[in-house]
Amino acid sequence: MSQDYFSLLVIYPREDNDYLNLLFMDAGMIGSEIIDPKTIEEYQKRAAEWELSNREELLRVQEKDLGQEITEGFMAQRMFFLTDKKSLAKLDRAERQVYEQYGETIQVIEEGIIDNSHWNETWRSFYKPLDVGKTIRILPAWMEEEGEGREVIKIDPGMAFGSGSHETTLVSLEFLEEMDLRNKAFLDLGTGSGILAIYAAMQGADPVEGTDIDPDAIRTAHKNAGIQDENLDIHFYVSDLLDRVEGSFDVVAANLLYPLLVRLLPDFHRILRPGAKIIFSGLLADQAEAIRSQACDLGYQVLETRIKGEWAGLVLEWKGQA
Repeated sequence: MSQDYFSLLVIYPREDNDYLNLLFMDAGMIGSEIIDPKTIEEYQKRAAEWELSNREELLRVQEKDLGQEITEGFMAQRMFFLTDKKSLAKLDRAERQVYEQYGETIQVIEEGIIDNSHWNETWRSFYKPLDVGKTIRILPAWMEEEGEGREVIKIDPGMAFGSGSHETTLVSLEFLEEMDLRNKAFLDLGTGSGILAIYAAMQGADPVEGTDIDPDAIRTAHKNAGIQDENLDIHFYVSDLLDRVEGSFDVVAANLLYPLLVRLLPDFHRILRPGAKIIFSGLLADQAEAIRSQACDLGYQVLETRIKGEWAGLVLEWKGQA
């Protein structure tokens, strides 16, 4: 199997992040790297000893003669796509749509084929143990266990989202840490690396399900569950949001972008038991109030809002009204 990918580097206004990512995901984006000064600053404040892989990339981009540096209100993102003809044709249509709609506001800085054969080794050189909340430690699967009194979650992220270092995953784990998950039916919607479902199963949730639209993410989640404990009973499967989800749940974690959460919120009740709790964590901080308002109108009670960096997480409780 070819290890080549098509790489697209763009600079765009921060407020266009959600739309642009949805557009390029529809065009077949298989992964991306955010090159955002504000995000890097937040990580450095929280864990100054981390060797952030995109720090050098950020410097390289800023020093290059781009005609526009990453200034206030803008961010850069490197996106990755498959290199077959069908995938590149979809990407070309997406680029044309972006140009027609935004003109020169969104700039394509660099594009081309890259050799990804050494991605795994490069990623491992930057990944460090991470303490979350009061009791959790996320440990790279290839490192020796160093729990120091914390409960260790071992993760080999592959190319899936949700390795534990992003604010949206961190706030989800913090919320789960504070819940009694024993014997609770749990759904991880958009599971990525599987980390939230794995933690829930470790805490005694049963049954535990994890879904993702990306088959590669499901394979990664299966692998990580086996790394953690081969006896963990988690049902991972491919689903486009709620399309293949059946049954009802006591706790649902939805680490998804704001437009997807808005679209899903009116339909969530069909998979919730009375008193069920939902964690929303893919929100920018300034999007939280809109979700809170819509949730209250639909019969949910907002139990908590938590801000982490530029991101927000919410815990909602379903009162059982259809």
